[in-house]
Amino acid sequence: MFTDLTLTAILYDLGRLTGLIAFFGLGILVFAGDTTRFFDRFFGFDRLIPFLKKLSYGTAVFLLLHPIFFMIAKQKFLAYLIPDFFYLHLALGIVAFYLFIIVMIASALYKRISHLAWQYLHVLNYILFFISLQHAKHWGSSSSYWYISASYQAMLFLIVIGLIYRAQHKIRHKTKAYPIKNIINENHDTKTFVFDMGEKQHFQAGQFCLLRIHDKTRKLHARHPFTMSNAPGSTELAFTIKQSGRFTEALFQLKKGDKVLIEGPFGIFTKKRCTTKRQVFIAGGVGITPFKSMLEDPSTENDPRKIFLFYGARSKKNMLFEDFFSKKLSKKFHAIYCLSQEKKSDGICEIGYIDEKILLKYITSFEETCFYICGPEAMKQSVIGILKKHKVPKEHIIVEHFYW
Repeated sequence: MFTDLTLTAILYDLGRLTGLIAFFGLGILVFAGDTTRFFDRFFGFDRLIPFLKKLSYGTAVFLLLHPIFFMIAKQKFLAYLIPDFFYLHLALGIVAFYLFIIVMIASALYKRISHLAWQYLHVLNYILFFISLQHAKHWGSSSSYWYISASYQAMLFLIVIGLIYRAQHKIRHKTKAYPIKNIINENHDTKTFVFDMGEKQHFQAGQFCLLRIHDKTRKLHARHPFTMSNAPGSTELAFTIKQSGRFTEALFQLKKGDKVLIEGPFGIFTKKRCTTKRQVFIAGGVGITPFKSMLEDPSTENDPRKIFLFYGARSKKNMLFEDFFSKKLSKKFHAIYCLSQEKKSDGICEIGYIDEKILLKYITSFEETCFYICGPEAMKQSVIGILKKHKVPKEHIIVEHFYW
């Protein structure tokens, strides 16, 4: 590759190179899609999903460039756009190109299509990979190099491993539908849904599950992540949810006895991530849910570390679990409430947003302190900026990102 430095040869070699990169990008995407639940325990969904999105965009760019370089190099256009099955393996490459475009469009419309359609599209990923493999092995000139050919076999091996993992995971962890045991109205736009799970739930406080409405008559089949707001060890799971979209609107129409598909737990937004002497929880709005779970967890009672909770809400009526946190107040646990739309303080709450001034008022030193942040994006970015300014180590800033 790149032994002939004429313009035509360089363009042709660039076509080969972009094709190789696109193929391996596709293979990694398929493998990662099958093993995301395995790698979640090490990296967390909130890191994996954005990474895979960026990888898919990068793969799409190289896939688009792949035929373009060949078109320019050979001055042929229709030959690389319209499949001619007389040249079978070239035609397979063109078909794979169009299949990838379909998958990318479907991924962008994930929440708008039915779960059944999404499952069929996932199968399309495997077809896409194997068509691409045939195209690369039998049409791509790079396959004559032994190391390229070996890498094709290695990628095929990874895909098979991913398929096996996905199959066994589905058998061992089949998604079940659980009945709603209770619905608690927390405030004007937030409810807590309590599910009867039938057996003790051994998750880690701060983790989340994927919920999907169990009703064939509804079109809202996409899974949505929600953090548990109760402690581990119970036969119940509680999710405190704010109405903020089509899915939550449909969820709020459910009643006791209705069933919801629950899959999980997932996530690494847990207390064991950090072992500093002091922990600071910073929450905004419904982002308070993982911290309620952590503070309700019996293991927290035996944890000698000091905990500061900074909870931001618009007003008193928007606050969640105030009574619960008030009962937890002690020398070890401090709660600071910040209300952004209240005009006067009641002597208990601070007025304004969680900013540098508020943080420094209650925390004199950021050393040996771990910060957990969950809430609206603007709040998270603001707090992260403050912590970076005060040179808080990256590993001491733990953020829950909403990737859905």
